[in-house]
Amino acid sequence: MKTLALILAALTASAALAERPITVRGPHARYDPNEIVCRRWTETGSRLATVRLCATRAQWAEHLRQDRQDVERAQTNRTY
Repeated sequence: MKTLALILAALTASAALAERPITVRGPHARYDPNEIVCRRWTETGSRLATVRLCATRAQWAEHLRQDRQDVERAQTNRTY
């Protein structure tokens, strides 16, 4: 009877723990376009000089889209 009471108490406690919200960071985190993300960039030609750039996720996505578009444009407009 005591064992059954302990098991029931453990199940109740685990259910209470499962109801707490869990903050997830990393690849499974929710995408918030307004979250500010900072990245370090090394300056071309230098091994030591780095620049820290901060922008929102939406701004980073736009920057990467623009860079990709510039590369594609340069590749399609090549002259030999």
